[in-house]
Amino acid sequence: MKNTKLIQKYINGNLDEEKLQLFQDELQSNPDFAKELNLREKINDAILEKKMTIHQKHADKIKNIELIEKYIDGELDDEKTNLFQNMLKNNPALA
Repeated sequence: MKNTKLIQKYINGNLDEEKLQLFQDELQSNPDFAKELNLREKINDAILEKKMTIHQKHADKIKNIELIEKYIDGELDDEKTNLFQNMLKNNPALA
């Protein structure tokens, strides 16, 4: 994996035209280099997916906290209050 930094620069779009051409030439002529690029792209995708999952979990928790605060403050209309109370009844972990 000696080409990791170079490959990451390519993925990030940080190669000048000359280095980009050399990189693309190497991709065409070196199957191992192409495999290394493919692996790095898969790793980057997995990292991004994990970050997005973590971000979504945090966003969901924030929404739940905001909903609880609105319930406590009496800011929910009757329909949402009933839905919230049913959610509490159906999920003992939240009660």
